[in-house]
Amino acid sequence: TRLQGDWSSDVCSSDLKRTGPVRRIVGTQVRKGSDTDGVDLVLVTIQFEKLTDTLILVFDDQKQIVNVDFPLGN
Repeated sequence: TRLQGDWSSDVCSSDLKRTGPVRRIVGTQVRKGSDTDGVDLVLVTIQFEKLTDTLILVFDDQKQIVNVDFPLGN
């Protein structure tokens, strides 16, 4: 799987062997940033065939994605 633009990176085949294919998105949760930094987090819980994990999207005060953390069960 490849992300678009400057976020291009590959999901290793070893990761896919450990997780199995995506089954469904279980849920999402938005955590609004404080008045000080304005950084919002969006947590997306994804169920794979072999495990469930959370993708974390970090948005800056301009509502642009500035970081993506996908621990894949780590």
